[in-house]
Amino acid sequence: MTADPAVSMTYKHTPRKLNAVDVKETEMGRQRRSARGVQWLNHYSSAQSILVVGDGDFSFSLALAAVFGSGENLVATSLDSYDALTSKYGKAKSNVTQLERLGATVFHGVDAKMMKRHPCLKMRRFDRIVFNFPHAGFIGHEQHDHMIKAHQLLVRRFFRNASHLIRPDGEIHVSHKTGQPYDRWQIEELASEFSLVISEKVNFWKEDYPGYNQKRGDGEWCDEEFPLRNGYTFKFRVEHGEPEEPPSRKFTTSQRESLHRLQESLDDVTKLHQEKEQQLLLLQQQLISISESLRSCEHARITLESRLEEEQRRSRKFTMAQRETLHSLQESLDVVTKLHEEKKQQLLLFRQELISTSKSLCSSEHVRNTLQSRLEEEQRCSRKFKFLFGSMIILFLKFCI
Repeated sequence: MTADPAVSMTYKHTPRKLNAVDVKETEMGRQRRSARGVQWLNHYSSAQSILVVGDGDFSFSLALAAVFGSGENLVATSLDSYDALTSKYGKAKSNVTQLERLGATVFHGVDAKMMKRHPCLKMRRFDRIVFNFPHAGFIGHEQHDHMIKAHQLLVRRFFRNASHLIRPDGEIHVSHKTGQPYDRWQIEELASEFSLVISEKVNFWKEDYPGYNQKRGDGEWCDEEFPLRNGYTFKFRVEHGEPEEPPSRKFTTSQRESLHRLQESLDDVTKLHQEKEQQLLLLQQQLISISESLRSCEHARITLESRLEEEQRRSRKFTMAQRETLHSLQESLDVVTKLHEEKKQQLLLFRQELISTSKSLCSSEHVRNTLQSRLEEEQRCSRKFKFLFGSMIILFLKFCI
């Protein structure tokens, strides 16, 4: 349920341990309900004009409107735009649709710290203004001082704006977890700065609001619930002082104009101050991010140094047997290397002999071929001679006959 840039965190729910009646209805409320059919849900009735601030996925507002049977007197708001809202929360779209169908007024982009200037709210006054579990976003651990100050800034500005929108007899309700570090927010002291006094503090039980789902509202798990351990609703009323004596004289026109100009200047300075505080908050977030990165780098450096030292210690811790073994292995390696060189030399010689033998073989083959050719030539000549000699014998015999 958000209301500020990262306004409202949400956690998982702890089942309620039922005890005696936690919520008291006033006699006036019971009479109005019996006379006019007014519907009640714990501290809230359908006859009251109610403003709900930072209502995450609008499930709290829908719980009220559903029990009332109408949202005619209900104004539900969220810090997120409609597009951002529907992208963050799975049920937001259907909840908004049901609220509008029941006649409720739904506004988006309403900042709890500046809502008194909202064009649709600044002229209205409400019987009840509700802000459930305000939260300034996840910019560090909850117990850190800068987180406590961010939460206090959000609640302080909410009270400042709500005090302008509440009716004189109305109530401002802030549901808040108790215990550490949440007690350090000091919301009662913050309320007293704007003449708001606590009238009652009652347990907040999720089961009292059917369908309500508290949402984390910020970060990767924005649609997840958060635990509601030790949750209470703080009810504040406007403190009315003793009636003042009538002024001895009225403000002149020039005084009124000066007062109006001063008020405008104060509003401008306040707005500028808010912007500067927002810038400071963003710078704090960046500083935290850089510090975390630096810590990660430092951790990595220390880890690497430790590993390096460990390896160095291991390298220095050779035993005598390990050294002797290493020396023996080195000698064996030298012998094998020398043998390898000798074998390489022998192989080189064999290659040279092989080349020489190959050349001799080629020469022998050439001589053999030459002799073979000459032999074949001699054989041809011998055959020719025999043929001629035979022919001469035959001729000679013929001649003798």
